Amino acid sequence: DWVVRHGPQHDFFVNLGSRVKERHVLPGFFHDTLGERDRAKALDLIRPFIEGQFASPAEAIDLKQADIAGYTRDEADRLASPLDLLSPRGLYWAMSRAFIRIGSWFSRGMKIGVGTGFDSGSTLDYVY
Repeated sequence: DWVVRHGPQHDFFVNLGSRVKERHVLPGFFHDTLGERDRAKALDLIRPFIEGQFASPAEAIDLKQADIAGYTRDEADRLASPLDLLSPRGLYWAMSRAFIRIGSWFSRGMKIGVGTGFDSGSTLDYVY
């Protein structure tokens, strides 16, 4: 389908937090699966899954180890990892930091923020 790329949809599925999930790729279907002429094929797959979820008791989610393992830990590690300076994102943030430092040459508020942190009491006192 030229409207929707499959990669992001599959990434979304992989990143769903539930351990109970199903993915079906139906040949000949496009981005509006439930609006297709042959949607009965999709509904025949959806109905038993949904009925099974309502028939089973709700599972208590244990997040006691979320800081050690799991998708939130993976995300935190990814966000804490330094970017490659020559990557587009690395260049973007390096330039942003440079422009903020340059701005501090001309603005007292920016200078306070660069010196003490933009969330510091000194900066907040200056702003308010």
